Amino acid sequence: MTTASPVRLRSARQIPVGAGLLLLASAAFHTVVLVLVGGPWDGPVSWRKPITFGLSFGISVLTITWICRLLPLATRTRTLLLGAFTAASLLETSLITLQAWRGVPSHFNTETTFDTVVARALTAGGITLIAFANTGRQVARLSVDSTYRRIHVGQEQPG
Repeated sequence: MTTASPVRLRSARQIPVGAGLLLLASAAFHTVVLVLVGGPWDGPVSWRKPITFGLSFGISVLTITWICRLLPLATRTRTLLLGAFTAASLLETSLITLQAWRGVPSHFNTETTFDTVVARALTAGGITLIAFANTGRQVARLSVDSTYRRIHVGQEQPG
């Protein structure tokens, strides 16, 4: 098994952190837009969606990046999990934001061919996020179980 270079490990963490911060900045920007432009907070077309998606996914990407650092994961596994989650989070938030700027509903909107493509892309992103959650939960459980067994079987000293 080869070990990854420190530069590659650092960039594998920096990209999700940068994406998480970008998503938070997007939420802040759209909050300012809401205050300056006005408009409804609720309903299928509102600035609430870019704000809440940016905030929620920004916090989620940063939290998952932090948690993955603490788990004993192989570099490739960590990179794949973080990459898939970060890409799906960016896709979801970008498409929601695009539809808000266009002034059309983001979900279940099949009025035009373009809106249908966006709705299907949102579905694909949602499926990716659900798959990530299930895979990430299983990988984390296996990692924690493995560490627990090594410590309690006497192979490692805790601390």
